[in-house]
Amino acid sequence: MNLDLYLDKHAHIKEELSAISTLIDSKITPGTAEQIADRINHLSGMLLMHLASEDKYLYPVLLASNNTEIKALTEKYMKEMGSIAASYSSLKEKYHTPSAILGNTPEFITSAMTVISAITERIAREENELYVYAAKL
Repeated sequence: MNLDLYLDKHAHIKEELSAISTLIDSKITPGTAEQIADRINHLSGMLLMHLASEDKYLYPVLLASNNTEIKALTEKYMKEMGSIAASYSSLKEKYHTPSAILGNTPEFITSAMTVISAITERIAREENELYVYAAKL
């Protein structure tokens, strides 16, 4: 299975996460809050497209494998992604505007960094574990 498209999407997602982190690390002003909100909204589209692609093409191939270890790992990843996606969705719903970010900056920073960390770790694990199996199919 060719995973170049998934790896390319991961690279773009990681760039967006890094940009958001950098903006968070700077002093959050009305201008940076606007940039963060724009990036959060842009990232949402990227994540939705990536997850839909995995659900439609990657996971079915892995679940059809005769290898029970691959099937179990895939099911674990699918379940886990549900909670990560829900966390991101909650963040986006709550902080998709500059005024929301500025209205409770400390809570936003904590929530955003937790979600960014979870997505970053998930991408690393996918690339180092799940995609290794997929590449062999």
